[in-house]
Amino acid sequence: MALLARRLILALFLVLMVSTPSSSQEELREHLAKFSKALRYVRDDYVDSVDTHDLIVAGIQGMLLRLDPHSDFLDEKTAKKMTEEHRGSFFGVGMTISVQTGWLTVVSPIEGTPAWRAGIMTGDRIVAIEGKTTKGISSDRAAELIRGPKGTTVILTILREGHAQEMDFKLTRDRIPIASLPYAFFLRPKIAYLRLTRFAKTSAQEMDEARDKLLETSPIEALILDLRGNSGGLLSAAVDVSDRFIGDDDLIVYTAGRIRMSNQKELGSGQETWPRCSLIILVDRGSASASEIVAGAVQDWDRGIILGRTTFGKGLVQNLYELSGGNALKITTARYYTPSGRSIQREYNGTRAEYYRNAGKLEEHDDRPLAYSFGGRPLRGGGGIVPDAILERPRRMHRIETEALRKGRLFEQASHLLALRADLRTAYGSFDDFAAGFSVTPEMEDSLRASLENAQIEVTDEGWAEARESLLLEFKAEIAGHIWGPQERYMILIEQDDDIREALERLDDAKRLLDPHLLPGRPDSVGPWPREHLDRSATTS
Repeated sequence: MALLARRLILALFLVLMVSTPSSSQEELREHLAKFSKALRYVRDDYVDSVDTHDLIVAGIQGMLLRLDPHSDFLDEKTAKKMTEEHRGSFFGVGMTISVQTGWLTVVSPIEGTPAWRAGIMTGDRIVAIEGKTTKGISSDRAAELIRGPKGTTVILTILREGHAQEMDFKLTRDRIPIASLPYAFFLRPKIAYLRLTRFAKTSAQEMDEARDKLLETSPIEALILDLRGNSGGLLSAAVDVSDRFIGDDDLIVYTAGRIRMSNQKELGSGQETWPRCSLIILVDRGSASASEIVAGAVQDWDRGIILGRTTFGKGLVQNLYELSGGNALKITTARYYTPSGRSIQREYNGTRAEYYRNAGKLEEHDDRPLAYSFGGRPLRGGGGIVPDAILERPRRMHRIETEALRKGRLFEQASHLLALRADLRTAYGSFDDFAAGFSVTPEMEDSLRASLENAQIEVTDEGWAEARESLLLEFKAEIAGHIWGPQERYMILIEQDDDIREALERLDDAKRLLDPHLLPGRPDSVGPWPREHLDRSATTS
């Protein structure tokens, strides 16, 4: 049996032995012996030669399929990527890349990184890495080649539109932060907007830094915290983010499981460092796990309004167990509950494919268990976080928009325009001037439409009329992104976001929650929250 396969079996055996009572260990040995014997028969006598390691991995995966949808086996590559994301950094040169019109292209250099300091620009084509062509390469494979140990170098060959010659950039790899808060700005005067895309060790610190930077220019009277599409991350990060809004010693979340260490309660630590402002949290069916912890705590304590669509419903805690060869097991050990006792996890009968496909689909909630916030507002349990106000699904993107984005034509056309019109980079004194004063000219519009048709995208007059407004806004956003960066690109795009418009209109509702006298109070038939949910002597992890 291959060495790696033996190590996998041994590692799995040790994990199971540590977590199994002594009275059951003999039975466990018998089952493992049965598995090992079956493996030998398949390895030695099956009609075709087989890879023992692959068989063991398949056996582990089959075992986990009998559990919940979130317990999983992680190969070395996946486990390493998860560790980097949770840690909030990796070693590389600092730029976002994607494949545009068949070529590896720089979407944006990250400020302060080696790529940014070297002058690499949005729209640059990376035609070679260490002298080897990138034609046909995937962005994931390119990222593997560009990343490496700190202090080592990598040579990127760049082709920039408007320049006849290719250019070599020798970059020294360094620690690159992975921002979990890519966007933070004022949507309107004194109304802040934060987009949190995942929960990493650095998330709460990033929020604090964003707050301090915003406060340098204006007071904050309202905050819209966007957790749409945020699939979660670290429990500790969810607690730290919630702590910015939840009072001292107030329960944020508690977990319950079969083993003693799984039963934990997380309380506010007095770090309520954000201004006591109106708060709206945006969620959707892609908001899961840590996002649901934050939304649930804010909703239960009447600290803000939850707006959007019912969240995913992932309320399971996973622990990571290292195996050999960089592999790992991600095993569910507990369930999350909101402060009022609502279970975040929805049912997971059926296949895993059905489980993920049905996320957030149920929008009729009259039959769900009824719960109440601390101030007496009626809430619904039964899995996921049901928003205080359920919004319609976002608009469906027009076919022409979808094809234009898929083929990278808007990005490519913005690069082409700025190569021809370099004056646009300095024509506006600031981004605000550009946002207010720039309009796509008829000539630019004609050129854009022609580029779509040249890319084999069918553009009828009727289709252009239907998609035109959105396409021109997205084109303007791409131009802004090339000149200033990804946040300014996003600030243009967000103007057509219906959820944001709805959030702005509901800020007065959020403001009323700041006055406890305006809350309805818990019904007498319900009484106060269960004491065990608020027990201050509980263990805090």
